[in-house]
Amino acid sequence: MSRQWITPITDRSNIDISRRTPKGYLNVVDIRRIESNIAYLSEQLREHGFRSDVATPNEWSKDDIVKVSDLESIRDSIISIMETYYMLDEHARALQAITFESLNFTNVNDIERTMFDLHRLLTSTESITNLSWAMGMAHTGLYVSV
Repeated sequence: MSRQWITPITDRSNIDISRRTPKGYLNVVDIRRIESNIAYLSEQLREHGFRSDVATPNEWSKDDIVKVSDLESIRDSIISIMETYYMLDEHARALQAITFESLNFTNVNDIERTMFDLHRLLTSTESITNLSWAMGMAHTGLYVSV
């Protein structure tokens, strides 16, 4: 199953909490997006020859309550992706420092920003690889224009 990347939300703030905007709450929609993006990154890594096994997204209903163990599984999956592909040290430290019993908007921003940066790194690397391949082919004379 080919997943699509869903743009993460990384700009939550105290204003969202005080004004009670949708970004001020961590809800099932956020968890679905985060877990789907984890699965997407893992799928992309496997397509590029990396071994990436992370937890499959849960089937969340709107009435489900996210538990600490769910958040820990999300964190561990993101760290596993970094260990498989590229360790973003600053992000790893931020994720490992999260105390899920007292989760705040900064922690959730850290989670989604880490995935955003991994996605950007993976797509940048893919573009460079494709360009390098094309340039190598052009250099050997295999691209011929008519």
